[in-house]
Amino acid sequence: MDSRQVHTRAAIVHLGGLIGWVFPFRFANLIGVLVLWLILRKDDPFIEDQGKEALNFQILVSLLFLVLGISGGMIFLGHWMDFFWRPHDVLPGRWYWWSVADVGIWGALWRLVHLFNFIFCVVAAIRAGQGIAYRYPLSLRIIR
Repeated sequence: MDSRQVHTRAAIVHLGGLIGWVFPFRFANLIGVLVLWLILRKDDPFIEDQGKEALNFQILVSLLFLVLGISGGMIFLGHWMDFFWRPHDVLPGRWYWWSVADVGIWGALWRLVHLFNFIFCVVAAIRAGQGIAYRYPLSLRIIR
């Protein structure tokens, strides 16, 4: 296998983290990179190295989504309990603005994690396609 094919396959492994944009279930980004890495890692040491790097980054992204999912559930549950357990306290303007702010901040953070994932996956794929070993910033080094 020539070096161009190796670099292209390494870029494809990095782009596996964007599978979560296509399939609507959580951890699709992690599963996509894991499957691609397991299939292609025997072809070349460069693919194995970049696959580990991509997998470590997708573990971080999945953990961020897990934390945001749990906090979003807690925000929803808190507002639901506040609305149904204290109906006499619910007046216009009393609880509504806090709930809008909570959901707005949570939604912005959710979108930022998606953007964070997209930007770094594309940059990593471009670098790997050029034959440059890419290291994600803020990545957890779980798989060595």
